[in-house]
Amino acid sequence: NTIHNMKKLVIGILSILILTVSVDAQDAKKAIKNAEKALKEFIKNPTSNQDAAKTALATLEAEFGTPEKGEHYIKKGDLYMEVAESEEKMMLLNPAFETAIPDAPVKAFDSYKAALAIGDKNKDALKGIEKVMVSLNNIGITLFEKKDYVGSFTHYDLVTDAHNLLNENGKESILSDPAVFTQHRFYTAVAGYYGGKN
Repeated sequence: NTIHNMKKLVIGILSILILTVSVDAQDAKKAIKNAEKALKEFIKNPTSNQDAAKTALATLEAEFGTPEKGEHYIKKGDLYMEVAESEEKMMLLNPAFETAIPDAPVKAFDSYKAALAIGDKNKDALKGIEKVMVSLNNIGITLFEKKDYVGSFTHYDLVTDAHNLLNENGKESILSDPAVFTQHRFYTAVAGYYGGKN
């Protein structure tokens, strides 16, 4: 009788765990879909709907949860990349443009990294890391030129992380050329020094 009760308890716990994982995955899917809808107009024109975009991304973060499939993190990373690329284009057209979502490439990188850690969508995760690495590097350069050394160091440091992740997985990166890597390390060190990062 005790063994029977134990079996029932174990089955009950497993059922709750399976249900939780399934609900979590549904929440993530729904959160991404809602954010995509809310960000549609902002991505087309990053000078409009800035407050709505910030709210949509805050809601996405609050409702995303911790899904166990890499595809949700890939979709989240791709959405942040769309936001980042849209704002980057605007900055090229108008250097005075102030980004509303400055951490979009960082959030994209975190999402792709999370997908890579899960390991079921490595190809897509690595493709995302390659893409976001360029954005992180561009922002690092822009912030360095504006003498925002702390921000520049943060982005340059993430570029190094991205390079290491790609390298560990047998992929080339924008830092694969030793001369480019040395130059990158130099600017990272200078930004770190002036930004008080020692």
